[in-house]
Amino acid sequence: SKAPKRPNTQAKAKPRMPKLLLVNGPSVPRGGKTHKDSPFKGFFTDVCARSRELAERFMELAHRLAEERRKRLAAERLLELKQAELFNANRKLGQHALQLSYEVTERRAEVAEVRTENARVTEQLGEATERIQLVEGQLWAALETMRDGFAMFTATGQMELANPAYLDIFDGLDSVRPGASFEHILDMMIEEGIVDLQGEPETNWRARMLSRWEETNIPPETLRLWNGRFIKLQDRRTPDG
Repeated sequence: SKAPKRPNTQAKAKPRMPKLLLVNGPSVPRGGKTHKDSPFKGFFTDVCARSRELAERFMELAHRLAEERRKRLAAERLLELKQAELFNANRKLGQHALQLSYEVTERRAEVAEVRTENARVTEQLGEATERIQLVEGQLWAALETMRDGFAMFTATGQMELANPAYLDIFDGLDSVRPGASFEHILDMMIEEGIVDLQGEPETNWRARMLSRWEETNIPPETLRLWNGRFIKLQDRRTPDG
């Protein structure tokens, strides 16, 4: 007898699906034919579009990141430059402040020295003024007690001072006083008849007295007054004229 046949336990081979190649477009089989009715067509299209969008966004972000890095580096370089400038400015400012402090110290020392010298000079000036006032007082006391008349005139002929004996000749004329000119005094002597011209014309006598006044070494002059009294004029020039 024949042996029974063993049943075939191997499963039937499943039908093979065509292999697809992914390209930028619809899926195509390896044989080159388009599977229009493939259910993966829309999925792969969306994946490709999404990939391109992500790639573009990635490139945009990379470009932004690179630009931000360039800006940051430029800002850091600018910051370093400004910090260096600020450091140099602070250093110069410190040197200038130090120099100013030295100058202020020197000026304070100079001011203190000047103040000390000024105080000393002021004290000496006060002492000299006191001595001058003392000498002036003694001089006036001596002039007032003199029997002879005494007067002092400036280089331009203005009376500076006169003692009572000199002013008594003019019998209290208000215009004959310190500040009056020598010419005015001559005119008053003529007009008031204080001087006896003894026949000499008034203009000649006045001109002669003024000419005598202008000489370097003034010669003495004797005058006769209205009351018959004689006076002798003796003039001397001081160093300032």
